[in-house]
Amino acid sequence: MQLPSGNFKKIDTMITFPTILDLTPYTINQETPTTNSDESSAAQCQQTPRYKYQLYGIVNHMGGMGGGHYVAFCRKRPLKPPSLDDDLTDSWYYASDTHLSKTTLNEVLSQEAYVLFYDRVEVKE
Repeated sequence: MQLPSGNFKKIDTMITFPTILDLTPYTINQETPTTNSDESSAAQCQQTPRYKYQLYGIVNHMGGMGGGHYVAFCRKRPLKPPSLDDDLTDSWYYASDTHLSKTTLNEVLSQEAYVLFYDRVEVKE
């Protein structure tokens, strides 16, 4: 943020962020009804797709506007497409330069995140 003096100051306010991010309330259904009067077709057009995303990484910046250090926390993702059934409490790692170590979801959620990374997940209705 820019100060009245013209200098810049890093905003380091701690925010909470979800492991599952649901953007469905902020989207509109892009499908348009067909001219077919079949009830099943009309019902399918009325369904709003679900837009849910699952946290898989964050980047932290430690330091100020003039310099600092970046570290990352990432989750080992399964080979299959992400789903809401995935166990998010396991397989988190901390990376800093040449150091890599296992960490916990609680540690990840306690960070002052600079950038968040999410995967879109399949939602079974």
